[in-house]
Amino acid sequence: MVFTSFTYRVVVIWATILTCLVAINSSELSAIQLEKEALLNSTWWSKSSMTNNASDHCEWDGIFCNSAGSITEIYLFGHEIRRELGQFNFSCFPNLEYLDLGSNNLSGRIPSQIGALSKLKTLYLNGNDLTGELGQFNFSCFPNLEYLLLGGNKLSGRIPSQIGALSKLRVLSLGMNDLTGELMLFVSACCPFK
Repeated sequence: MVFTSFTYRVVVIWATILTCLVAINSSELSAIQLEKEALLNSTWWSKSSMTNNASDHCEWDGIFCNSAGSITEIYLFGHEIRRELGQFNFSCFPNLEYLDLGSNNLSGRIPSQIGALSKLKTLYLNGNDLTGELGQFNFSCFPNLEYLLLGGNKLSGRIPSQIGALSKLRVLSLGMNDLTGELMLFVSACCPFK
């Protein structure tokens, strides 16, 4: 078979396209693998909560994934997790929209790393033993946040004015903490609460 310059160019173009597709697919796979490793390293999942399919993290208790296999929801309400919240690697979950870790025994400060969850719409950390000043928490990282439940912890300090910048916020719970300040001064720019 004789290759013309046109045929050669077509072969080179197809080889380049296939190489790019393989690179894209492997980067997606590695991101999904990072998510799975972050779940395993947290030690929040026991063998029994991984159901029968331990290799597919989308089948684990409290984990919900999109069609590509990336985690979009973590629901571990009341799972009696006794760990420090900062031990969880939040930066490995770029597609996470829903995080419910309420009513556990999580301790420590809310880590700044949680700001990597820029797609987050729902954050439930209520009913834990979280400490530290809420003013150190960067609310501007969450442009899509609709539900923020931090009540029933041991958070302290002034209620940060950044809460007023959460334009999509619908539900806010800060009660049963040691917070000071007037909330209504900060939320006047925010959409109406239900």
